[in-house]
Amino acid sequence: MTTLQRLMRFVSVGAISTVVEYGAVALFTHGFGWRVLLANPLAYLLSAVVNFLGSRFFTFAEAKDQAATTQVGRFAVVHSVALLVDFGIAALAERIGPLGGVAPQWIGKAIALPVISLWNFTLHRLWTFRRQS
Repeated sequence: MTTLQRLMRFVSVGAISTVVEYGAVALFTHGFGWRVLLANPLAYLLSAVVNFLGSRFFTFAEAKDQAATTQVGRFAVVHSVALLVDFGIAALAERIGPLGGVAPQWIGKAIALPVISLWNFTLHRLWTFRRQS
């Protein structure tokens, strides 16, 4: 599989995970009446499970016969660092404030998305789901 094909799979899994997360937030808050502070982390965890399974069995399918426990641990490390980077970019965007009428949270997300996606794809490819010899 070429890097471009793998990247397209990665983007597809990410899109599905995003739909799951946003859908779960909507269901939890509007359907069940939960507070956002409860709904958001649970939706994120659900999305992470979907993302891990999609990565393991679709994006990096050749690594599915390797130890899942090792992959889960590595996946958690990669995404924990990504979350810290996302937080840092959001904090910086908030400090700078709106630019051209665009709210800082959206500026932060626009910067963070490609940075974190590249980080996640690279580390998953080279470490989390790398083929063992």
